[in-house]
Amino acid sequence: MIKATIYNSKTGQIEMSIEAPDEETVLLQNRSKDSSIHWGEAYAWNDTYFDKGQPVPRPQMKLYIDPGYELNAGQELLIRNIPKGCKVTHAGGATSVDDGFISWSTDEPGDYSFLFQLYPYAEVEINASVR
Repeated sequence: MIKATIYNSKTGQIEMSIEAPDEETVLLQNRSKDSSIHWGEAYAWNDTYFDKGQPVPRPQMKLYIDPGYELNAGQELLIRNIPKGCKVTHAGGATSVDDGFISWSTDEPGDYSFLFQLYPYAEVEINASVR
């Protein structure tokens, strides 16, 4: 069994991880014109990317959450240190953050999820509970 990782040589983003019976099977995979193959390991897209042809861990966003994950109705949640261009998906839709922070509040009790995505950073999901 042969292991390989196909990744975009321009962005480093993993397109496919493969375990195949032979090299020919790997080479037959549908690849883009910018694809490269790393032989010997099938890396996971969610925690690895390629930098100058070498697998490296995806960096973590260092978000600051104030006051925390438990809120009272109407209390403001402030999330800072968001990288420029980060996409934030939430119950009300999605937005791109360019100023480094979001503030959010609701009077409706419940659990609310926020997903932060900006490649090559690892995705971050924050769950806030409003009492």
